[in-house]
Amino acid sequence: MDRGQRGEPPASGARLPAPSSESGRVLSLALGAVLVALLVLLLAGLPSGRGELRTAAPPPPDAGITPLDCQFLLARARAEGWRHLELPPGRHWDGRPLAVVAWSPADALVVIQHAPRVECGSLIDARLRDSRFNAGVGTVLRPLAASGKPIEVWISPGTWEHWAVSVVAGDPTALQRQDGIRGALRIAILTAAALLILSAGLGSIISNSSVFHGHALASGLLAIWVAELSGVAGYPSRWLLPPEWSAPLGIALLLPVVGFAARALAEECGTRHRWPNLSSGLRGAMFASLPAALLVALAPLAWLPTLSRAVEAAAAVWLLLPLGIGLYCLRGAPRTAVGVVGAVLPLCLTLASSNWDPPLISAFRAEVTAATATWMALVALLMAARRLGIERDDLSRLSRLAFTDALTGLPNRRGAMAYLEAREGNGPLRAQKWVLASLDIDHFKQINDEFGHARGDQALRLFAETLRRARRHSDLVARVGGEEFMIAMPDADLAQMQRALKTARSDLQSSETVRSLGFPLRFSAGVVEQRPGESLDDLFEQADRALYTAKRQGRSRDVLREGAGRGSDRDRDRDRDRDREDQART
Repeated sequence: MDRGQRGEPPASGARLPAPSSESGRVLSLALGAVLVALLVLLLAGLPSGRGELRTAAPPPPDAGITPLDCQFLLARARAEGWRHLELPPGRHWDGRPLAVVAWSPADALVVIQHAPRVECGSLIDARLRDSRFNAGVGTVLRPLAASGKPIEVWISPGTWEHWAVSVVAGDPTALQRQDGIRGALRIAILTAAALLILSAGLGSIISNSSVFHGHALASGLLAIWVAELSGVAGYPSRWLLPPEWSAPLGIALLLPVVGFAARALAEECGTRHRWPNLSSGLRGAMFASLPAALLVALAPLAWLPTLSRAVEAAAAVWLLLPLGIGLYCLRGAPRTAVGVVGAVLPLCLTLASSNWDPPLISAFRAEVTAATATWMALVALLMAARRLGIERDDLSRLSRLAFTDALTGLPNRRGAMAYLEAREGNGPLRAQKWVLASLDIDHFKQINDEFGHARGDQALRLFAETLRRARRHSDLVARVGGEEFMIAMPDADLAQMQRALKTARSDLQSSETVRSLGFPLRFSAGVVEQRPGESLDDLFEQADRALYTAKRQGRSRDVLREGAGRGSDRDRDRDRDRDREDQART
């Protein structure tokens, strides 16, 4: 619970309001639309009320595949010239069980044939393959001992035909373990993307910042892309999108994900202030990536293999821009620059490596691509949260400067008025009445002239600390002028205020104060109690008049409203002139 909720006056005054953004509202609506769409799709994939799984829509006629037509698919593979691999036994098979698994892109069809047995499947829907393998298409065979007939594997071209396909044969237990690790890794990456959505969504709700709105929207697109790329959207059956949308969206969604991340990471290096034209270009490219992704998703299926290579190349080149900006900022902001380079470089290398296909990446290309993209989004979100925290700290410091007296740490006149006006509202902390005391240190000009301004500042700090100790927990103490202070007590009476002033006066004239400063501190006070219907402005005016009456009567005393009377403005001006003459004589 904060200070205001406890009824305690704020230490640094009122808080500045957060600026609103029109773009933030637009992104918030877009985020809501994406989340609603995801929810509808997830609900559509849940089991029905009768306990039966909903069946997926039948495949298009030209697909030529159902869960039972592996023979037809084998004939089609031979006729169309699919990629063909043979696993020779060497001299002969030894008769032990043998597992064969192909880890391939999500939309590829795989046929494994060892006469007379034929197995087939695809990661688009796990019902179309052996349930013992989650991350790839595989089966367990038992070749006859001394048989020299090879095991044949046929792989359809697919959208990512430029990606290498890893086909392995070996001990069933070892391969099932490796397949399980791959599947767990893919699910972990998708879980991380889902947590990104949750984190960015909570951040956007708490901070009401357009930055987090954008990250939440980009994280939602990333999660869909990761699910389709890794094949998790097809396990145990299609639960996200129809099968015919898997490959187009797996290609198209890379554009807005990279477009948003490139702009967000570049902004961390201050492109908006250093290179405003470049910042505007990145912003325009980010918004242009959305219609570009839509065009790619609606392109003919025959174009997808070429488009996949083009999109990956464009994304790799696109990421070079924030990479170069990060390297340029290494001298001025090394921590930010390292974060930007560390976020962009892994995905940039992964996308560019499809041209030379290194073995370390090619065997795990789907996992590495999804992991590096999720890593980039995670770092971008963390850096945005860090920047937002720094900006809020700056705003807090500005608020303290605007509403707090730097010397004593007390609220200044602006901060005191903001607090009192807030307590005058209709909220649960509304005060029924106030008792106000206006205080002035006696002969403070003489203290500065005789002991120096440093000792005068010390006296002001000591005076402020003494008033803090004398007040109640809910009372407000403020420095409203040079040597002028104020105490405001909510729902109190005159006796409570007089006790507090008596305690403060006793402490300031004690031997400890004299030993610390070299002289005792005395003050005059004007005390007023709020009357029904009396405004704060009138209360301040009456306290000010009572204070001048106390100073006119000889200082070092408290004067109540009754003692001050209702003098005119001319009387108050005369009192002020007389006080200035007294200070000049002393």
